[in-house]
Amino acid sequence: MVKWRCLICQYIHVGDTPPDICPVCSAGKDKFVRVEEEGGNDSDSGEKNTIKEKSPRKGLYSLLTDTLTKHHAHPISVHFPNGVIPIAVVFVIIAFFMNNRSLMEASYYNTIVVLLSLPVVLFTGFVEWQKKYNGALTKFFIIKIICGIIVFISSTGLVVWYYFQPEIFSSTQAGRWLYLLVNIFMLVGAGIAGFIGGKLVFKD
Repeated sequence: MVKWRCLICQYIHVGDTPPDICPVCSAGKDKFVRVEEEGGNDSDSGEKNTIKEKSPRKGLYSLLTDTLTKHHAHPISVHFPNGVIPIAVVFVIIAFFMNNRSLMEASYYNTIVVLLSLPVVLFTGFVEWQKKYNGALTKFFIIKIICGIIVFISSTGLVVWYYFQPEIFSSTQAGRWLYLLVNIFMLVGAGIAGFIGGKLVFKD
């Protein structure tokens, strides 16, 4: 049996032919190469490539993005909003049905934490997408990008909304259900993005 490696996500497929679509990142059949073809002269070509790569001096931005990718900055940073968002949404749900202002405020401050962490998450995600996955626009990456935008827009909207209308949790407010739905929408977006990220990391 032959081993095939996906050039986008590094998934290894075993079979006589590569799969039509990568089960991890949805890359096409043309993005697979035989692992055996990369052996043999790897030591010689690897040494030559290493020498060539060391000769030019990298700029500050390249050094920064290489360091962020090498040390897995995106998977680390994304744990902050992904851990806080469920708490914020649970607080909102309880506050809405119990008319509890304290929990509503707690949700508001948690959402601020989410919003403040997102610039780092989105930037490191963009860097990893470019450096590690060659900026591939397969179905999985498109969905992940859309989910990231959804979380950013939702959290921004919720923070601004509550800042100008802190009484939104009250049962007399017509927009309270819309406020709740936006929270759930944010949670779903974060969940889908996290699921796709897990598939890319664990390759299953």
